[in-house]
Amino acid sequence: MKRVISFLVILLFAALAAGYFIIPGDTTIVTGIDIKAPMGRTGDFIGGQQLWSKWWPLPITGNNATYNGNMFRVTGREGNIIETEIIHKDLGTLGGRILMAGPLVDSTGLEWSVNASLGSGPLARVKNYFAAKKLKKDMAAVLLALKKFAEKQENIYGMIIEKTRVTDTVLVATRNDYDHYPNTDDIYKMVDKLKAYIKSENAAETNAPMLNIQRADSSHFEAMVAIPTNRLLNGKGDIEQKRMVPGNIIWGQVKGGQATVEYALQQLENYKYDNRLTSPAIPFALLVTDRRAEPDTSKWITRVYYPIF
Repeated sequence: MKRVISFLVILLFAALAAGYFIIPGDTTIVTGIDIKAPMGRTGDFIGGQQLWSKWWPLPITGNNATYNGNMFRVTGREGNIIETEIIHKDLGTLGGRILMAGPLVDSTGLEWSVNASLGSGPLARVKNYFAAKKLKKDMAAVLLALKKFAEKQENIYGMIIEKTRVTDTVLVATRNDYDHYPNTDDIYKMVDKLKAYIKSENAAETNAPMLNIQRADSSHFEAMVAIPTNRLLNGKGDIEQKRMVPGNIIWGQVKGGQATVEYALQQLENYKYDNRLTSPAIPFALLVTDRRAEPDTSKWITRVYYPIF
């Protein structure tokens, strides 16, 4: 029995010694993933740690993102490189970086590399080797959670964005300048003016009113309201004839007040930029809900549109 025990002890020490010489003292843990989402938006959700709660695989308290007992955080970003830090329960504080590459407009490749010291003693080195292997799996799980989140368009842009063809090609429109952000009464005075003109011409509306608001300067705004009609009208006074090219247009639908609509319009702008599209005309909001009849802004349904090439 003593010989057996002695043999096993010798075998254990031999294994540790072999591991010590085979396993390097320093290693780089590397994992990666491909995500079908634009690099700019994907980078925002990685580089902006305040957004991690939206996709991190576990609940986050404050800015403490943990996984399997280890803490993860972003320490900086420069272009397509995001610097990271992992505070590991066995391996200590580990610096690393996530490299982003976007070979296609709608996809992002991520490579996450972390530098780790496995120690100088044989026992510590073997133990830390297996800890590093486990950390690589944890890093892969974190990237997979990001992939599942980012590949849903509504998570990236706050809505589903679709492409269709312009059908409302003839319109009448009117503009007005304001020393404040145009409110519901301001907008619907313009709507009522257009409706009255369309009726006076024995024409018909073919869709809901369209709205575009532009900031002229720090305290002035210009609002334009248009209504599509069933035939071309000449216009009258400050009511003008408008045409839209029957080309492509991107659109999405949101529910909420004007701040929600403005955010959605910005997301259309981001989508256009991400997909390298150009536009022949300004974006606009289609007022599906009559805002005067519905005082609860959380119930307002609005479609946002952006003509594109």
